[in-house]
Amino acid sequence: MNSYNTQFNSTDKQFSHDIMRLSQASHIALLLYDRNTPQQPISFLFNDGISELLADNYTKRVCQHDPLLPHAGTPNSDAIRRTEITTRKKSVQLTDATYSDTLYQDVLAHAGYKETAAFSHRVSSNLHLVVGLLLSNKARNGRHLQLDAASQLTEEWLSVCADNLIDSSIRHHLYHNSTKLPQPQNGFNETAINRGDFGLSQREADVVGELIKGKSNKQISAALTLSEYTVENYLRKIYKKFNVHSRTELIAVLAHTAR
Repeated sequence: MNSYNTQFNSTDKQFSHDIMRLSQASHIALLLYDRNTPQQPISFLFNDGISELLADNYTKRVCQHDPLLPHAGTPNSDAIRRTEITTRKKSVQLTDATYSDTLYQDVLAHAGYKETAAFSHRVSSNLHLVVGLLLSNKARNGRHLQLDAASQLTEEWLSVCADNLIDSSIRHHLYHNSTKLPQPQNGFNETAINRGDFGLSQREADVVGELIKGKSNKQISAALTLSEYTVENYLRKIYKKFNVHSRTELIAVLAHTAR
């Protein structure tokens, strides 16, 4: 995810600054949660204020006990969740290897937090983006995270991040980590898509051409002067022709054909 971090860090900084101001959070992080890698499912895409020790400890073990993550079996994968941290008489050290149902609470309390919350956004069946908000014990008494105030902007950040993540992944696969990346315009289409390998119409090929640039349906709609409903209809037909069921699966197939 280094390419993501380098390319979109300034955008993430602005979102995080504004969201912390609205929510009154002390610290914030943007995470990628992959249910396909249960041993270590978390990657930090952006971190503002969370200590390196806590972030590393959370990534390696605490996340397994985080009630705010959209774990397998969670009925609503896109949600806002909040929990208050209970300070216990005997707190656990950050290096303690003991796993328990209270590990999340103990570690966050030890790190000096009294409240946490998470906004999640489903990217695919296994990938979720998560914005985690933390409120420090040093915050004035009676202060709580203002989730409603920050909800709209946080959802916008997650949506932008999803587009950026797709764009970053496409460039990584299509151009083999080249230090000088060409703009993914018509070249990719001409190799397999416009050649007719998948039986796409010219308009469907145009939609795919915009999609591989990392554009959302709304952006594709504007670029091709189509309604969003028409774009969605084209995408359903394209998915069928590629024998996939989602935008992420389609991108994986396109990346494979370009190798």
